[in-house]
Amino acid sequence: MRAIAYYIFTAVITVIYGAKICPLMAGLPTWKLALIVGVPLAAAFAARTLVIQPAIAARRPRVRSRLQFRTELGLFLGSGLCGGLYTALHLGFPYLHSGLKLLVGFATLGLFAAIDLALERERGVIHDALNRRIHLRPPHSLSPMTTMFAVLGSTVLLLVTAIIMLVVGSDIHWIVSDALVAAKDGGNMALRSVILDISYVMAVLLALLINLILSYARNLKLLFQNQTTALEQVSRGDLDAFVPAVTTDEFGYIAGHTNQMIESLRDRMRLLRGVAVAREVQFGLLPASSPLVPGHQVAGMSLYSDETGGDYYDFIDCSAEGGCIEIAVGDVTGHGIGAALLMAEVRALLRARSRRPATVARIASDVNGEFAHDTFGTGRFVTLFLMRLEDSGALRWVNAGHEPPLLLLPEREEPEQLRGEDIPLGVLQDWQFQEFGRPPLPRGSVLLIGTDGLTESRDARGELFGRQRIVEVMRANAKRDAQDILDALVAAEAAFRGEVPQQDDLTMVVVKAVG
Repeated sequence: MRAIAYYIFTAVITVIYGAKICPLMAGLPTWKLALIVGVPLAAAFAARTLVIQPAIAARRPRVRSRLQFRTELGLFLGSGLCGGLYTALHLGFPYLHSGLKLLVGFATLGLFAAIDLALERERGVIHDALNRRIHLRPPHSLSPMTTMFAVLGSTVLLLVTAIIMLVVGSDIHWIVSDALVAAKDGGNMALRSVILDISYVMAVLLALLINLILSYARNLKLLFQNQTTALEQVSRGDLDAFVPAVTTDEFGYIAGHTNQMIESLRDRMRLLRGVAVAREVQFGLLPASSPLVPGHQVAGMSLYSDETGGDYYDFIDCSAEGGCIEIAVGDVTGHGIGAALLMAEVRALLRARSRRPATVARIASDVNGEFAHDTFGTGRFVTLFLMRLEDSGALRWVNAGHEPPLLLLPEREEPEQLRGEDIPLGVLQDWQFQEFGRPPLPRGSVLLIGTDGLTESRDARGELFGRQRIVEVMRANAKRDAQDILDALVAAEAAFRGEVPQQDDLTMVVVKAVG
């Protein structure tokens, strides 16, 4: 309907102008003038409806508006050229003062019509994209709106200027060529004719300009509404929102990148839900409570720097009577989901192997063989301290590249370190681990088995927490229970770090001899 209105409007105002206003065509019958204008326009509209419109509708949505503009402008130019040539060749009117004026007039009207109909096509593409959820990505190439406005504004200005010059020129030619008109009423009739001619043209152009502004405002409103609606939905947590990115200007780019942002948020939410499940599972793998060991207090904890982590500690019964316990503390390279999966594998391997009687060295060697087989070539490894606290209170351990535990004895000023000479798990599949031991701990002894997240914790100045501070906290709290000592170490590390985020996983197990 909008298109046919433009074609009828063009025909009507052209006939009115030629029959009533333009002095060169004043003697031409109205019906003949209507045929001169109407036949080319009718042919153009028929071609547009039957052939061109279906062809445009079959093209990609992003190019339809641009093709619509070119097609409409070309049809109006063709109609004006045909009408102008007919008046010049068949009716004998001067082409520079009638045919050219008709061509430029049709070009100007066609430009306004082409822009408006292209905007209408764009609105249809946007609504179709909303219904079918298509074109969610940004356009491959940008057509800046500033460039478009500059070109269209310059073109309209040139065409309007050309029309005014042609109107004035044709009127002057008419006045000069007709002596009777020039002499009659002292030229007042000619002056009124020129003013009426220009006023009519400017009124038509003004009406077209206002209509074009309103049409473009509707498109802007639609684009802004789609964008703001999607963002409002996202702000409420609805990530099914999207913006149709069907234009190639800045709005299309903004819409496309908004869709990518929403898609990334959906992926992020899916990942967070997965991480939450992984975190729940991982914490479920850690000991739920401290074990009861005759003559000893045992307490452990893990604090992860991410949602999940690669640190690990476990308490494994190694005798039916419950007097023997194996304590494992491990540190997987890296953080996050990958480290958590490796931690879970090491835990499963350790628990499965510990069900069969063996030395801690044999257990560590067997676990390493299985683990290295799975991780060979990945560059992943696990440091592990595996210690058996026997019924007698004696200690047997394997240190697989782990941070040496600190043993604070009542009668000694400096702490003892439970060292080892082995490599981490996962480096060499056939590595045979060594076992170390010591006699039962004297009453009041405190053993700290931890990961490097404690010693390498940094404050705002980059200073390390270090072993010396650990020893000071242990000595200051040595007479307290194992859980209190653990809590004191956690509090001291947090106070030292201050506002600096935790950079590494932190795991500690405290064993205190009380028997």
